[in-house]
Amino acid sequence: MNWIRILNIFFLFHSCQFSFGQSEIIQAKIDQWVKQDDFENASIGICISDLKTGKIIASHDPNRSLIPASTIKVLSTYAALATAGKNFQFRTEFYLKIHQQKDSICYGDLWVKGYGDPSFGSYLLPGNKPLSEISDTIVSLLKSRGINKLIGKIVVQSMEINDTPENPEWLWYDLGNYYGAGYFGFNVLENSANIYMNIPEEADQICEITKVVPSCLSENYCSEAVVVDSEPFETVYVLGSSLHRIYTVKGRIKKTKDKSITFLAAIPNPAEAYQCMLSDALFNRGIMCKDSIIISDLQSSDLLYIHFSQSLQKLASRALQKSVNLYAEAFLQLAGRYWVKNSDRATALKSLHLFYDQKISHMQGIKIFDGSGLSPKNRMTAIGMTEILNHMANSKEKSTLLACLPDVAHSGNLSSRLSRKSQVSGKFRLKSGSMEGVRAYAGYWMESGVPKYSFCLMINNYESSPEQIKKHIADFLIHLSQN
Repeated sequence: MNWIRILNIFFLFHSCQFSFGQSEIIQAKIDQWVKQDDFENASIGICISDLKTGKIIASHDPNRSLIPASTIKVLSTYAALATAGKNFQFRTEFYLKIHQQKDSICYGDLWVKGYGDPSFGSYLLPGNKPLSEISDTIVSLLKSRGINKLIGKIVVQSMEINDTPENPEWLWYDLGNYYGAGYFGFNVLENSANIYMNIPEEADQICEITKVVPSCLSENYCSEAVVVDSEPFETVYVLGSSLHRIYTVKGRIKKTKDKSITFLAAIPNPAEAYQCMLSDALFNRGIMCKDSIIISDLQSSDLLYIHFSQSLQKLASRALQKSVNLYAEAFLQLAGRYWVKNSDRATALKSLHLFYDQKISHMQGIKIFDGSGLSPKNRMTAIGMTEILNHMANSKEKSTLLACLPDVAHSGNLSSRLSRKSQVSGKFRLKSGSMEGVRAYAGYWMESGVPKYSFCLMINNYESSPEQIKKHIADFLIHLSQN
């Protein structure tokens, strides 16, 4: 028995010694990496925590409060999964409000009620039901009732969400662009439109808009963007918000051999846009629609169709894999409705802060102003983020969240450098975050397909170019993986 005890002590000692040595190696790599010239004026927070013990194995200024950018999406996504569950589905309801029906003519209104689905009609979400298929279903149901002509109104309503669609803490510069699209009770095509513009051959000429998809939004955009001979100091961007009917395309476009340019812009009023799109879709499928006010008494209000989104897990995967702000804002509002039965943004944000305050000990220095990370007022500490990640790794939502986090060796802006390094493949599942002067990564350092450490890296106010900062971070992950 004594020999067994001695052997156990021997193996325990060597295990701790190895762990201690590993920690020292990782710390040395961090200490060396942060001393680069490009980081002379930067603020850097790094924390790596052991998931089994919760202890920090290596760090650099882990209590520094920094802008986390899109890594905040991990918090809003997990909150939605933990409250609503991975199988939750948003719904959109279609009602037929009949005043009178004579033969194939229905005097009535078609009502669409949106309950916050951020993915309705999106062609960017794999496996999603397209608008054309939804229109086919509505037409089939109307024709099954013998209706070939609808005299009344198509009404699209945003239910439950009463806030200004765009967060007031977002920058005005961002709001008209697709990534700054507001979150409504009814959303369509991820609230983004495709803008097509020509590129004139002569410098200083206006790049005219040639097409907008969906076409019913053609009158909602104008262009003041010009073509230039030299490298532009700015790219194309869009100014406007849901409070404006006309969005303005700004910027300078370098003259190239290409004769056109295509980009995405925010939609000012998704409900109004879909109202027009649905009317056109019904007409093209043989249902005549005549916009008219019906003054006769309502005879019946029938639920015609309920459209369900894909599961919350599928939406969470898109939110984290492609960093879609609209989805993350939807998750914040969804969690808020479960916590306090209220979709008010300010209340949801207070509840989100309380949700994590009850789970970690380092909430000091953490400020959350949105669900997506688009606000430059957000603040996070590396130690706070790793504590949050530790909690997530020990929850029942662990496997769902882990599957949603990108493998940076095969997805994202580091993959071009990391994919060539076999030792990095499957090693880091991290959500990235970026804005001007900010780069951040948060998630898990894996070993044999299982999370071993929680990991957070945030850099603010660095001097290097976007390409150089990506190289620095990729090289850092490569060196860590060689440990």
